[in-house]
Amino acid sequence: MEVSTIADAIDVLGGEIALAAWLQIPRTELRRMRELQRFERGFFAQIFLSLQSAGFSATPALFGLSSWEPLIMPRVSPGRKASRRRRVA
Repeated sequence: MEVSTIADAIDVLGGEIALAAWLQIPRTELRRMRELQRFERGFFAQIFLSLQSAGFSATPALFGLSSWEPLIMPRVSPGRKASRRRRVA
């Protein structure tokens, strides 16, 4: 099942009290995010991974995005090693 609204995510992850306690934020802060219809960016990974662990998938809309592109580092290709510059002393 895809989760695309913050209300659904809160319900799936145990409700407002449980989620606020787990994120270590006041319930008022979680309610503010619910009103804004998006989680704060600092919680994206926790929410995304928790939903996956529970058997759900998150849509970009859950995080206020139209696609995942804004979260992907540009010009990164699989298997490419980062170059290191040598320091000149």
